[in-house]
Amino acid sequence: MKTVLAIVAALLFVAAFAMARRPAPEVKRPMAPTQPPSATALPPPRTETPAPPAPPVEKPAPPPRDPIDAMFDRLLEAFRRGDREAVAKLVKELLALSKPADVPPEQNGAFAYLKAFEVMSALSEAETAAVAAMQAGTPTPDQVALLEALVARNREAIEAMKAAGAYEKCAYPVAYEKLFDAELAHISKVMQGMKLLESDAFLLARRGDDSAASKLAMQRLGDSLAGEPILISQLVRNVVLQHAGQGDPATLRPILKQVMMMELAAGIDWGMQQVAAGREASPEIVAMAEHYIESMREASALFPRPWHETREAWKALLARVTTGDWRADGSRMLLPAFDNVADRIATTEAMLGAPLDPFTGKAYLKRGSVTYSVGPNGIDDGGDPKLDVVVPAK
Repeated sequence: MKTVLAIVAALLFVAAFAMARRPAPEVKRPMAPTQPPSATALPPPRTETPAPPAPPVEKPAPPPRDPIDAMFDRLLEAFRRGDREAVAKLVKELLALSKPADVPPEQNGAFAYLKAFEVMSALSEAETAAVAAMQAGTPTPDQVALLEALVARNREAIEAMKAAGAYEKCAYPVAYEKLFDAELAHISKVMQGMKLLESDAFLLARRGDDSAASKLAMQRLGDSLAGEPILISQLVRNVVLQHAGQGDPATLRPILKQVMMMELAAGIDWGMQQVAAGREASPEIVAMAEHYIESMREASALFPRPWHETREAWKALLARVTTGDWRADGSRMLLPAFDNVADRIATTEAMLGAPLDPFTGKAYLKRGSVTYSVGPNGIDDGGDPKLDVVVPAK
């Protein structure tokens, strides 16, 4: 026991000795501040590099003015001055904007059509009546016999027109620079060719044979006028396509802007011819020209657009023209013809199955199995083919 106590005592003595030799821990005292803190001291100012100025916002450039619209103003100015040279230059510019592109002769189907027209024989009065009865669906047996003789006599021309339809491009030789004096002998030939092809299709179907080739040839004959910027050419084209009962309704309107420009050029050229050489236009001629140019400006913005979008504006324009005083005389000579063509084009679009009724912009109407458009009068007449436009079943 004494031994254990002696060991414990020795250990305690060693521990105490070791503690006594360990250095005391250093106590770190806070250093006195060299300057007493101030309650209102502010942080040092920040030096910031100023941001570069934002680039100026560029305003979108206004859309370029339609060169045709600007040309109306130039025409008015030149006409008021009686400046024949300026008017002649502007007429040439209008021609350049409206004339169809040249087609190389080897690619031009017009020459093939002209050769076919050369071998066509004219219709007699009785044959013309037989064709009209066929188109109305009421030919007599004697008239059918006349149609058979007509087609047989013109077989060479019919086959030549079918062959001409294979060309993709067509541009009849027209001296457009002659404006109102340009000869359009091919127009009457196209109408005669339509009657022959329609008679051929009728007789083939009557015998139970395939008439598709004759109908296609009729469509191609109508479309041979597609690029002509002349009002009567587009009217005839629509007539032929209606009788063919086929074609692309989307192709009927693109040419109409050029038609307006060509007719404007012809009207202005005619008006300038009324001014004596070396003299300014009289106030009366200037007033008529102003009315004509402004009416054509308005019509050119309406004519190529869908009929249902412009119907009211177009009718209002026509009312002002037809009831106007003597200043509207020039406009009255032409604008009603545009109204006729506009109705005809919308009718053709319906007959060729445009997606919506061209006269309303809405879905076609139906009564039983008949699908129809309200037609030019804009009224639902129950599908009456004399008042509404019946859409052929596909």
